[in-house]
Amino acid sequence: MPYPHLLQSSLSLSSFPANFPKLHSLRLPSPPSQLFHLPRPRRLRSFLRLTSASGDVDAFTENSGYLFQLSVLEADSLAAYDISRITDIFKRRPFIVARRLFQIGTTFGKWFALRYVDSLMERSDQMFEVRAAELRKILVELGPAYIKIAQAVSSRADLIPPSYLDELSLLQDQISPFSTEDAITIIEQELGLQIDDIFSEISPEPVAAASLGQVYQARLRQKGQLVAVKVQRPGVQAAISLDILILRYLAGLIKRAGKLNTDLQAVVDEWASSLFREMDYRLEAQNGVKFRQLYGNLPDVVVPEMYVGQTSRRVLIMEWVEGQKLSDFGMMGEFREELRDGFIEACLHLVNRDFEALAKDFVTLGLIPPTADRVAVTKALTGVFQNAVAKGVSNISFSDLSGNLGVTMYKFKFRIPSYFSLVIRSLAVLEGIAISSNPDYKVLGSTYPWIARKVLTDSSPKLQSSLRSLLYKEGVFRIDRLESLLSESLRARAGKALVQNQEGGESRVVIKQVLSFMLTEKGSFVRDILLQELAKGLDALGLALSSAATARLPFGITFSISRMTDEDKINLTTLYRLLLLMASVQETGNSGKVVGVGVGQQKNQEINLEDVSSVLNQLASIDEVLPILSIIPELPPESQQQLLNLPVDLSGRLISRVAARTIRRVFV
Repeated sequence: MPYPHLLQSSLSLSSFPANFPKLHSLRLPSPPSQLFHLPRPRRLRSFLRLTSASGDVDAFTENSGYLFQLSVLEADSLAAYDISRITDIFKRRPFIVARRLFQIGTTFGKWFALRYVDSLMERSDQMFEVRAAELRKILVELGPAYIKIAQAVSSRADLIPPSYLDELSLLQDQISPFSTEDAITIIEQELGLQIDDIFSEISPEPVAAASLGQVYQARLRQKGQLVAVKVQRPGVQAAISLDILILRYLAGLIKRAGKLNTDLQAVVDEWASSLFREMDYRLEAQNGVKFRQLYGNLPDVVVPEMYVGQTSRRVLIMEWVEGQKLSDFGMMGEFREELRDGFIEACLHLVNRDFEALAKDFVTLGLIPPTADRVAVTKALTGVFQNAVAKGVSNISFSDLSGNLGVTMYKFKFRIPSYFSLVIRSLAVLEGIAISSNPDYKVLGSTYPWIARKVLTDSSPKLQSSLRSLLYKEGVFRIDRLESLLSESLRARAGKALVQNQEGGESRVVIKQVLSFMLTEKGSFVRDILLQELAKGLDALGLALSSAATARLPFGITFSISRMTDEDKINLTTLYRLLLLMASVQETGNSGKVVGVGVGQQKNQEINLEDVSSVLNQLASIDEVLPILSIIPELPPESQQQLLNLPVDLSGRLISRVAARTIRRVFV
């Protein structure tokens, strides 16, 4: 790909099922019944003060407002995450640090004590909803850092009890807002203009309020577009900075006390870096533009336009979009190519139960040290993942893969690299979002078709080497794995087309997809492998036929088919399966899935004349060839030319192989 692949709380948005609700980067609750028209004279501030219904201080400011007491210079120095700078600032404020520690300890301590009392009095079930509401209130009072942690947890509807899920879900966009007067002040300071010079209309109250900011609906004065105006909550940078400092210190204590292998402080640093990037709305706007460029052309994805020229670090203006709400959605990070390829390889080896290769992938990804005992790790991974993978790729859930990994991680000194924390969160959030709409959704099952297509078509030497290693074991071509990859790749390519052609055109769609793939530059690597195997199979077929014919000669000459080598027998079986695989494309039906041929590939399998006859029948069957021929005129001219070149290429390979075998038998 010509651009770095991006994660936006997902491995690939295009991996959602066709019936999944349309995705939108932003969805806000229903707007107020009317927008207030702003008079041109500069009376807006007093006007908004009068129309604002809420004069109360929000819970975060009321309980944690003492954290805001930083100078302008100190606050500006916290624009980017710098733990040494944060440490220097709060070293000079030991009483604020002590007060925060006391607040956190007593608040959570009281809540856990009440939960313990509930269990002693056997009233836990009756008090469940009450304690859930109390926990949400505690998180709001403590502020954005703790709310962000809770938001990540609340996306997993399959893991969190319903009462807690209902309460934590309110943290997404129903937190008490700060005053509109403060919001107007921030907008004017950040953009350097009076509010009525920017907007002709604006809602008097925020339509949504979250941990880091709140959103107003407005209309641009110059262009007239309806927009969402996101304003950052005052004091969040100072509060988050101190909480991260505390969490980082606790992470170090936990690592030392538990003798853990994972660098927990590095994980906190990675999370903190992403959180600080999230607080810079200029980066959010740039990410939105980039995401729109990459995925905005997909039919199921709507990305709002970002008004980058009217956006600052604490104010973001974007197109207003009505759509389906997604919980905790919007973080974006870059996944370096070498790590992305390593992750793809790990998924590929996991699905194909190649646990020895998976152990190597874990080293590449930095999950286990290079000095680990590979044999023991392979055995452990087999025990952990075998049952989950046995369900089939479409039934593997993220929780299945992560649930039983704890003991193995501790035993073999697993490490969670800092970059991997965002990947894990992306997978967990993606599956959690989808499960809330479709309980049967599986993240790996939905993304694996993309992985299969990527491996089959990518020109990366690393992925091509992985594909060759996957398809060949001890020099033997494993056609069953090719069947699986083609099947999954077609599931992604032809799924929607097949749904639209349920009246009999399914096989034509799939055949055209296969030919289009095989005859393009992207399919050249797989095409080369198939031509090589076809040449080997046809060579073995010729040897089998000549051997069978010679055995019937009336001159007493016996040259039995049993003279064929084990390699010849394997090659003939592979040819048989390749032909059946081509025929099975026509049996895909509405599922878009290649039907397996079910023929074993044993190394010492005997081939008899019936098998040879079956292969000849497959070759001679005009019924199998006609559907393919009918597709050719629909292919692009370059694909048609490539198709015409295939017989020449195959003949050359076959002649070279026959010549080499003849010379070898004569002189060796």
